Amino acid sequence: MGRYLAVLTILAVVLFFPIGNLQATPEAGVFAGLQKKVSSLKLGKGEYYIAHKLTSEQKEKGEKNLQEKSYPGTYTFTDKDIHVLAEKDTDTIIAVYLKNEEADKGQFKQMVADLMMQFGDPTSEAHDQIIYWAYSETGKISGDQYAALKKEGNVPIIATVKFKSKLNFTEIDGEDNLENSIYYIISSPGLLEKFYNQ
Repeated sequence: MGRYLAVLTILAVVLFFPIGNLQATPEAGVFAGLQKKVSSLKLGKGEYYIAHKLTSEQKEKGEKNLQEKSYPGTYTFTDKDIHVLAEKDTDTIIAVYLKNEEADKGQFKQMVADLMMQFGDPTSEAHDQIIYWAYSETGKISGDQYAALKKEGNVPIIATVKFKSKLNFTEIDGEDNLENSIYYIISSPGLLEKFYNQ
């Protein structure tokens, strides 16, 4: 299950933001430069921020709550409701995600509200199921900026916060309180690509 979630995390980000729309793929020094830029954004949940190295206390906590499997070159652990995907060699956080596979309407609204409180207005929505916040090295990309950059064919996204609902938003707004599966992932497409290409 852990490996499945880790693969899903990587695929969700890479497929949603095609590599052609991103800046140059990171290699060696460029990868380190990208990591530094992502780290400066301080995007995360609780005490876990993507592109930051785990503290000794966080790593110790993680070792007690490891998931059985993870993507090659990574390990995944949980801290209460937070799932953390980290690089084995450096203990650097690659992604942070939360999920609720049995969410009711109230829990759906609460997760979206919490995200908007933390990250502000979303950059865009897609497929009536996805809300996302996109970041360049200078900060969050607004909806207007994203539309303009997309027309130019060069969207300099270095990090994203992506919320996904199994049910579409129209179904959730209906009278029935249908059970839903929801999650959000905070990650960097460029940093994840290193593991996606292994």
